[in-house]
Amino acid sequence: MSLGSGRLKRDFAAYSKLEAMNVMLVPGLAIWFGWPRTLVEALALISSIVAVAGLLVVGTIYWRAVDRRLKARAPAGFADAMLFADQAERPMMLATIVATIMAVVAFTLVGLSRSVIVAGVMTLLAVLEYVNYYHRQLQVIDNAPDFRRLVVTGRLKKAHMARDLAAYRRRDFEAPSV
Repeated sequence: MSLGSGRLKRDFAAYSKLEAMNVMLVPGLAIWFGWPRTLVEALALISSIVAVAGLLVVGTIYWRAVDRRLKARAPAGFADAMLFADQAERPMMLATIVATIMAVVAFTLVGLSRSVIVAGVMTLLAVLEYVNYYHRQLQVIDNAPDFRRLVVTGRLKKAHMARDLAAYRRRDFEAPSV
């Protein structure tokens, strides 16, 4: 990460704020567009919302810690954010699996109702968010070098949080990876 001219190339505070806003906006829109009519639809929608919102909370905390760490040039709070992300990984994976199962069950029992479609879309979003945070950086359109790398190599790079978590798990997390 280059800090040229005292300015960050990316605004990680904006990433954090966007994720925080989406914690409320995305579930609200899901409920608005996919109001369930049956218990099965409700369970599918609720499980997908829990998975997405939980991952968005993880992202909010992570990007806020990255921003503060880079701007203050101090790791204060970063270890706490890494501990939270580390402890949240398995519950978020489980929530995503449950949401997937519930979406399939709802589709099987109810068919393609509006609520089941919204639950399916939310579940897909949860899967993508999980991969984007804990495994591979899926978001490449906002960064030209990342996009060029994808085009040239055909591979996604390891997610920022995944790299930071690996360093945290080794207890070697002084230098930010972003």
